[in-house]
Amino acid sequence: MSLSVAWSDGFFSQRYSWITGLATYTIDPANSIGFSGGGSVNTETVASYATPPLQNNSSIYNLVFTHTSGPWTITPTLQYTSVPSDAVNQVTGGALNKSLDTFGAGVYGVYAMDGGYSVAGRVEYIKANGSSTDATSLLYGGDSSAWSFTITPTYQNKFFFARAELSYVKVSSGTNGFMFGPNFSSDSMTRLMVETGIIF
Repeated sequence: MSLSVAWSDGFFSQRYSWITGLATYTIDPANSIGFSGGGSVNTETVASYATPPLQNNSSIYNLVFTHTSGPWTITPTLQYTSVPSDAVNQVTGGALNKSLDTFGAGVYGVYAMDGGYSVAGRVEYIKANGSSTDATSLLYGGDSSAWSFTITPTYQNKFFFARAELSYVKVSSGTNGFMFGPNFSSDSMTRLMVETGIIF
């Protein structure tokens, strides 16, 4: 069993009001299960491009199982997040008088090959509560949901690495103004990224 605790500024608010913890139990050399949880202990109204105020006042809980077999590592996960109604009211100025939450699940996999090559992939789903008329949401509008697929081939040689990432996200029951694109009205997004660097 391993335990860890962190004190941080949450979604990069520069106000240290988040406390989180992680507990991991190693069942055997091939299997482990972990639970992490935590959140904001104060209501913060800081808002920036990197700091969404509702998410910054949330609590988050994750249940993670990891299985390793030869070159394969498979990790299914469950996630729940919530923002209490008093924090929602303070952040939104009383525009929404109820709590918010999301539920998500995902499966992650990595296949390691000889020569420093590997391929990682993941499939994820997340659902937000609320109604389609809500002006405030933790996701892409009230009662919205989304699923995504990502694949990441990677090459690493000692300290040097290079990888590409292709991902696709599809939104269901989204609200215009909360989604993707220049007008935040597109219900899907495809992203391609290439990066390289040195690991210290």
